[in-house]
Amino acid sequence: MAKHDDAASSAPSGTTNTNPPNPLFGRQRDDLFASHEPEVASRLKRWFLGAPGPLFGAILALILTYIFKDVHMHITVARTIIAIGNLYFRAMECVVMPLAFIDIILNVAEFTHSFRTHRLRWHTLGLALLTTGLAIGQAFTWEALLGAELDGARYVYIELPFMELKCPSANNASLYLQSDPITGRMACGAEDNSTTFYIGDHVFPVLPGLIRRKDYANAGDELQSAVADLIPSNIFQAFIAHNLLSLATFALLIGVALGLSGKNQGSDATNRLRHTLVEASATLETMLSYIITVTPIAMVPMITGPIFARTHTLSSVFPRLGIYAGVYVAGAAIHTFVMLPLVSAIFTASSPLRFLRATKEALWYGFGSGSSRKTLPVTMRCLDPHVSNRVACRAALKVGNCFNKNGGAFHIALSLIWIFHDAGLKFMLTPVKMAVIAVCALLGSMCVAPVRNGAVPVVIVIFTTLTDLPTPYAYSYLMIAETFIDPISTVMNILGNAVVAHIVGRQTTPTTMFAI
Repeated sequence: MAKHDDAASSAPSGTTNTNPPNPLFGRQRDDLFASHEPEVASRLKRWFLGAPGPLFGAILALILTYIFKDVHMHITVARTIIAIGNLYFRAMECVVMPLAFIDIILNVAEFTHSFRTHRLRWHTLGLALLTTGLAIGQAFTWEALLGAELDGARYVYIELPFMELKCPSANNASLYLQSDPITGRMACGAEDNSTTFYIGDHVFPVLPGLIRRKDYANAGDELQSAVADLIPSNIFQAFIAHNLLSLATFALLIGVALGLSGKNQGSDATNRLRHTLVEASATLETMLSYIITVTPIAMVPMITGPIFARTHTLSSVFPRLGIYAGVYVAGAAIHTFVMLPLVSAIFTASSPLRFLRATKEALWYGFGSGSSRKTLPVTMRCLDPHVSNRVACRAALKVGNCFNKNGGAFHIALSLIWIFHDAGLKFMLTPVKMAVIAVCALLGSMCVAPVRNGAVPVVIVIFTTLTDLPTPYAYSYLMIAETFIDPISTVMNILGNAVVAHIVGRQTTPTTMFAI
């Protein structure tokens, strides 16, 4: 462009420049547009894969809902639309189960292998459990305060199938086994309400496609079932049943064995196994990122399907969704700016405001990038001037980036609570179930993939583990809130990890060494 302007200004006034066009000018224009087009395409791609993409899909779905609000969709058409949206969840579940299994193995192996002293290892683990437990406990506190505001209509499912037992008869009369309400004896008689029985056991065969939720006679039976799930009798069956507790326990044992074998022997076989698992995890994360790519498109059938099927209305869903988003922001603010700085101040006797100012750059970078993994070098640089043992601090940051995820645990716990309440399943939130949710949120936070909306498939898998029920339609609308709360969850992860590393770095003497 500069050469073109010089040539034009040098031409005599009132004359026409009849010289042939400069070929360099055309080449420069082509280069300019060629460089501009990839820039625009890259920006549009970032918008599509970032927060604007799912938001655009949600807006498009709401527009379609408004256009067809007076059209009575046939139930088959509505269910087909819902089935298309469910493909998104099915694909995520298919990938996240093996990914969660491998990630737990690698995280536990890294933790076991990194610290040479048992005291330092348990000290770091205890601090991580403390900060993560505070996040989960806050989710339970909000459930106790505002749980009634989240209650929705009962989720439609078949608790137990009905059956009748027909008695043999000499004539054509139909007689059925029934109970005499006075004597309590069984006898044959004409059909009435007393001839219908529940199948409360597994004696009679049930169609494989029939939905049967987990039902327990008392808290003791539920506790025994939860304990039994911790030890899998068949690891392949645990994969098929999406039993996260069984898979997590098995993965924990493998991770400890892998970490100890690498520390004691350092053999090439152990290293090859670890590298194989790392490559498998990276491959599954790539597959999951491909699925996340179609989130804006999947939002359309996930939102419109339940409305067309008349199971949900915008007026009933969005108020509860707004309460969820408000609770999430308030809980994240309390945990980030109150609880975590207080924990740091108690264990290090330092100013919480000074700690927040020291980590400000890392928090802003994490909020913008949406990835605690990318923010790790920035976090290290922020904490280095404020600790006495930089090696210990950096090792704690590196290991904690894998298993110390306050934001992921808070997200999973609060999302599960919202699903149970919105689906009308509050009666299932027994004390035993809440304890299992806490354990699942802790283990599930280790399985959250470092991609946008990475916690979504983990929540789905845990809900299936707890209930044996398909994901309620209402969870589709929770994807709208995911657009805004995902960066907040990242900030919680970064600060929670920074608090633990800050405490370890200040309380550890320089003579304590690590195998990083």
